[in-house]
Amino acid sequence: MQVFVGDRHAWRSSVLSKATANVLNARQAQLRSSRIEHSEYIVRNVADQHVTHHSMISCDIGRQGR
Repeated sequence: MQVFVGDRHAWRSSVLSKATANVLNARQAQLRSSRIEHSEYIVRNVADQHVTHHSMISCDIGRQGR
């Protein structure tokens, strides 16, 4: 939580814009999740991240072993 000193209007407007952005993001996420292609894309993306993460770890272990 960010605290703005002095300017309360700036604080309120930033909170409102964040809330609006959250609502818009949630709505877009609902629209996207209703599409099968999107969920397939997420699964592929997560799998790719998982693979790269593991290959990075194995590289680190290989370096430490030497």
